[in-house]
Amino acid sequence: MRSDLEARVVSVAGTPAHYLVGGEGPPLLLVHGLGETSAAFSANLATLASRFRVVVPDLPGWGQTPPLPCPAHDVDSLATFVLAFLDALSLSRTSILGWSLGGAVSMAAAARRAEQFAKMILVAPASLGPEVHWLMRLLEVPGLGELLLHPNPLTMRILYRWLYTARSQQVSAEFLRTALHKARSPWHRATTLSIVRRAHALTRGQREIDQRGLLSQLRMPVQLLWGRLDRVIPVAHGQRAAPMLAQGRLVVFDDCGHMPMLEDAPRFHREVFTFLQDSPPSL
Repeated sequence: MRSDLEARVVSVAGTPAHYLVGGEGPPLLLVHGLGETSAAFSANLATLASRFRVVVPDLPGWGQTPPLPCPAHDVDSLATFVLAFLDALSLSRTSILGWSLGGAVSMAAAARRAEQFAKMILVAPASLGPEVHWLMRLLEVPGLGELLLHPNPLTMRILYRWLYTARSQQVSAEFLRTALHKARSPWHRATTLSIVRRAHALTRGQREIDQRGLLSQLRMPVQLLWGRLDRVIPVAHGQRAAPMLAQGRLVVFDDCGHMPMLEDAPRFHREVFTFLQDSPPSL
């Protein structure tokens, strides 16, 4: 399905933030993960925009949005950016969907300003347990991290057809070409490595960014979506987190990995629509 979202730019704390926007209906903010861009949701944008006003920024240091002037490259600084981005768009009330690191950023933002977020969807979010795939840990090693993230067709296939997905046939050649193009931006790899190394991922895994203590602060309805075959962040994190939420539920995609929105887009859309369209927020 073709996406007709419009590419726009808005100034956020002096940084030109690039984002996609389109569709009619209640607002829905999408937040991508580590080393990703708005293109991570390319299989979903057109369908989601058929029922929602979809807004999808490139986070600082990825895609077309340059790094912040004094980048801290951590979850808190990215959450600050997301809140400032919403302020710049005068978007005072929205639902939010965050994937992987974007899920961690979404939780941090909502913990600071709960009234701004009507509902939250977390897709295999980071920060809910210490475990993370060993390949992500190795990114901390100087030289090796640069090699593993060198933007070329082989690294894209390893990431998207092996590490991130269980249903690799859903990763099209076009998706890989777009990912490669985005990964070749001048700051993309440096931003990714900065965040991983700041968190001391080699020895600490996700312990430095653990946010399980925030779960009880999320009073809005929260839906966790997770692939049972996720190699990056185990589904056990979601199984332990769901009971800690005031209004939370976990939906498991049995045959998917870390990208259920790509691997099983039709079911992903059904779950999102069912959850959000029960008294969705309005502008």
